[in-house]
Amino acid sequence: MAVHPRLAPGQFARRPGGSPLETTSTQRAFQEQLLGRCERVGAELRFWAERVIEERGVRAYRTIQGALSLIRLHPRERVLQAAARAAEHGLFRHRDLRRLTEQGSGPSVARVLRAEHESIRPLSDYRLEDLV
Repeated sequence: MAVHPRLAPGQFARRPGGSPLETTSTQRAFQEQLLGRCERVGAELRFWAERVIEERGVRAYRTIQGALSLIRLHPRERVLQAAARAAEHGLFRHRDLRRLTEQGSGPSVARVLRAEHESIRPLSDYRLEDLV
């Protein structure tokens, strides 16, 4: 028999003496199910989901469920690109992933820098000799 203290909503009671990072077998099974669904979508999403679990623990499950729901609203490729970018930049919240997905990551347009324009002064105006 174990006595657990009353906890705030959203917190989980651990077994006495157990590590706060320890998960139950039910949680591990659900985690593997979520990671399997992410793998079916794409390797990038699974990689992101694994990083989320490392970062947030059990609280990551709802975040991953939200990420999986993005597949119904956006093209798969866009979600995978967003997941890769989010993992690269350490963004592990659903709203960050959703924002990256909604922004889209279409082909970036290479910008051409002009050397001459009416609003650009010539380089000779920046000589150090003129300052002395």
